[in-house]
Order: sequence, then structure tokens, then C-alpha cells
Amino acid sequence: MKIYFSHSFKEYNTKKESNEIEKIIKLYPEGEIINPKDIIAPKSKDIIDAQIILSKYFYPIIKRCNTFCFSKTKNNKMTFGVNKELEYAEMLGLEIKEI
Repeated sequence: MKIYFSHSFKEYNTKKESNEIEKIIKLYPEGEIINPKDIIAPKSKDIIDAQIILSKYFYPIIKRCNTFCFSKTKNNKMTFGVNKELEYAEMLGLEIKEI
């Protein structure tokens, strides 16, 4: 089982990210976590550019997953990228879990 873990890039390599990954492992001990921080993609310059990057680099990976886990920021907000990835996962009918 492949699990895509969508979260803000500002939380990459933080204690929050580590704690959330631990939660995913407890929920899906046999799962393989796909962390977008490990995907090599260019940085977006604006919203239109972000959509293109999501479509080219991230959506194809999400499509190969069984489950989509996501988290909001520590301020309980959802970033643009996480929101768009979530919409895509919903469209695909993936199992979705907020962490």
C-alpha cells in the first residue's frame, strides 16, 4: 500500500513532520509513505506555475497511491498545494485521512 503524505513545504524536516509520519506509520504499519519533500520539482513562481508543477510532478505520484494523508499547518490552515492535492485525491476516490 502506498500512502501519499501531503503537508506544507514549510514543515519539511521539522518535529511536526516527524510526529505526523509516526502517526501514519501507526495507522498503516505495512504502508510505504511517499513524502513530497523527496520529489525533485522546481519551485513555483505563482499560482498558475504551481498548478503546472502539481500536474507534472505530484499528481502522477498521487495517482499511484492507495491512500492520501494530509495535514494542516500549525495554525490549522491548509496551503494551496495541499488543498489542490486533496481535491485531486478526492477526484481519484482515494482513501483520505487527515493527520
